[in-house]
Amino acid sequence: MAIEKLLHQKTDIVIELENVTVSFPPIAAQLDEDSSDKTEDVILKNISLQIKHGETLGIIGPSGGGKSVLLKTMAGLYAPKSGHVYCEGEDWQNLKSEEKRKLALHIGMLFQKNALFDSLSAAENIAFPIQEHMQWSKEK
Repeated sequence: MAIEKLLHQKTDIVIELENVTVSFPPIAAQLDEDSSDKTEDVILKNISLQIKHGETLGIIGPSGGGKSVLLKTMAGLYAPKSGHVYCEGEDWQNLKSEEKRKLALHIGMLFQKNALFDSLSAAENIAFPIQEHMQWSKEK
Protein backbone atom coordinates (compact mmCIF):
# COMPACT_ATOMS: atom_id res chain seq x y z
CA MET A 1 0.00 0.00 0.00
CA ALA A 2 1.33 3.42 -0.88
CA ILE A 3 2.43 5.37 2.17
CA GLU A 4 0.41 8.44 1.09
CA LYS A 5 -2.79 6.38 1.06
CA LEU A 6 -1.88 4.89 4.41
CA LEU A 7 -1.49 8.28 6.06
CA HIS A 8 -4.90 9.41 4.81
CA GLN A 9 -6.76 6.31 5.98
CA LYS A 10 -8.89 6.78 9.06
CA THR A 11 -7.74 4.40 11.76
CA ASP A 12 -8.16 4.72 15.48
CA ILE A 13 -5.04 2.68 16.24
CA VAL A 14 -1.75 4.50 15.70
CA ILE A 15 0.65 1.92 17.18
CA GLU A 16 -0.10 -1.70 17.94
CA LEU A 17 2.08 -4.42 19.38
CA GLU A 18 0.91 -7.98 18.85
CA ASN A 19 2.57 -10.70 20.95
CA VAL A 20 5.94 -8.92 20.78
CA THR A 21 8.99 -10.57 22.30
CA VAL A 22 12.35 -8.80 22.34
CA SER A 23 15.53 -10.52 23.46
CA PHE A 24 19.24 -9.85 23.29
CA PRO A 25 22.33 -12.05 23.53
CA PRO A 26 23.52 -12.44 27.11
CA ILE A 27 26.08 -9.91 28.34
CA ALA A 28 28.82 -12.56 28.26
CA ALA A 29 28.25 -13.06 24.53
CA GLN A 30 28.42 -9.32 23.97
CA LEU A 31 31.80 -9.29 25.72
CA ASP A 32 33.07 -12.23 23.61
CA GLU A 33 33.20 -14.45 26.66
CA ASP A 34 32.26 -18.13 26.58
CA SER A 35 28.47 -18.09 26.57
CA SER A 36 27.68 -21.17 24.52
CA ASP A 37 25.45 -22.57 27.29
CA LYS A 38 23.42 -19.39 27.81
CA THR A 39 20.17 -18.46 26.12
CA GLU A 40 19.19 -14.98 25.12
CA ASP A 41 17.99 -12.52 27.75
CA VAL A 42 14.27 -11.92 27.19
CA ILE A 43 13.47 -8.27 27.88
CA LEU A 44 9.84 -8.18 26.66
CA LYS A 45 7.70 -11.29 26.40
CA ASN A 46 4.43 -11.55 24.45
CA ILE A 47 3.51 -7.87 24.85
CA SER A 48 0.30 -6.76 23.18
CA LEU A 49 -1.08 -3.22 23.32
CA GLN A 50 -2.82 -0.62 21.22
CA ILE A 51 -2.32 3.13 21.26
CA LYS A 52 -5.21 5.00 19.68
CA HIS A 53 -5.19 8.37 17.98
CA GLY A 54 -5.25 11.16 20.57
CA GLU A 55 -4.20 8.97 23.49
CA THR A 56 -1.27 9.78 25.71
CA LEU A 57 0.65 6.85 27.15
CA GLY A 58 3.03 6.94 30.08
CA ILE A 59 5.27 3.96 30.77
CA ILE A 60 6.60 3.63 34.31
CA GLY A 61 8.49 0.91 36.10
CA PRO A 62 11.73 0.01 37.82
CA SER A 63 15.15 0.55 36.31
CA GLY A 64 15.99 -2.25 33.90
CA GLY A 65 12.34 -3.22 33.51
CA GLY A 66 12.29 -2.81 29.72
CA LYS A 67 10.62 0.61 29.35
CA SER A 68 13.20 1.99 26.92
CA VAL A 69 13.33 -1.29 25.01
CA LEU A 70 9.55 -1.13 24.64
CA LEU A 71 9.65 2.45 23.33
CA LYS A 72 12.53 1.72 20.97
CA THR A 73 10.68 -1.33 19.68
CA MET A 74 7.53 0.74 19.07
CA ALA A 75 9.68 3.31 17.24
CA GLY A 76 11.17 0.63 15.00
CA LEU A 77 14.68 0.95 16.42
CA TYR A 78 14.62 -2.63 17.73
CA ALA A 79 13.10 -5.49 15.76
CA PRO A 80 11.07 -7.97 17.79
CA LYS A 81 12.29 -11.56 18.02
CA SER A 82 8.67 -12.57 17.49
CA GLY A 83 5.35 -10.80 17.08
CA HIS A 84 4.52 -7.67 15.14
CA VAL A 85 4.72 -3.91 15.59
CA TYR A 86 2.19 -1.98 13.53
CA CYS A 87 2.27 1.74 12.88
CA GLU A 88 -0.88 3.13 11.27
CA GLY A 89 -1.81 -0.46 10.39
CA GLU A 90 1.47 -1.29 8.64
CA ASP A 91 4.01 -3.78 10.00
CA TRP A 92 7.30 -1.91 10.67
CA GLN A 93 9.26 -4.97 9.52
CA ASN A 94 7.67 -4.83 6.06
CA LEU A 95 8.20 -1.12 5.41
CA LYS A 96 11.02 0.31 3.35
CA SER A 97 13.27 2.97 4.90
CA GLU A 98 11.50 5.84 3.13
CA GLU A 99 8.09 4.59 4.26
CA LYS A 100 9.34 4.30 7.85
CA ARG A 101 10.72 7.82 7.71
CA LYS A 102 7.42 9.27 6.48
CA LEU A 103 5.42 7.45 9.15
CA ALA A 104 7.88 8.48 11.88
CA LEU A 105 7.20 12.15 11.12
CA HIS A 106 3.72 11.63 12.60
CA ILE A 107 4.89 10.09 15.88
CA GLY A 108 6.53 11.76 18.85
CA MET A 109 8.23 10.08 21.78
CA LEU A 110 9.98 11.52 24.77
CA PHE A 111 12.36 9.27 26.65
CA GLN A 112 12.90 9.71 30.38
CA LYS A 113 14.70 12.88 31.35
CA ASN A 114 14.87 13.85 27.66
CA ALA A 115 17.49 11.14 27.22
CA LEU A 116 19.56 10.98 24.08
CA PHE A 117 20.01 7.96 21.84
CA ASP A 118 22.54 5.85 23.71
CA SER A 119 23.92 4.43 20.47
CA LEU A 120 24.87 7.89 19.09
CA SER A 121 27.51 10.41 20.10
CA ALA A 122 26.46 13.82 21.46
CA ALA A 123 27.09 15.46 18.07
CA GLU A 124 25.10 12.74 16.29
CA ASN A 125 22.21 13.23 18.74
CA ILE A 126 22.15 16.95 17.97
CA ALA A 127 22.37 16.37 14.23
CA PHE A 128 19.80 13.56 14.17
CA PRO A 129 16.56 15.58 14.00
CA ILE A 130 18.11 18.05 11.57
CA GLN A 131 19.22 15.28 9.21
CA GLU A 132 15.92 13.43 9.53
CA HIS A 133 13.54 16.33 9.11
CA MET A 134 15.54 18.69 6.92
CA GLN A 135 17.06 15.91 4.80
CA TRP A 136 20.51 17.45 5.13
CA SER A 137 23.63 15.43 4.54
CA LYS A 138 26.11 14.67 7.31
CA GLU A 139 28.52 17.14 5.75
CA LYS A 140 26.15 20.08 6.35
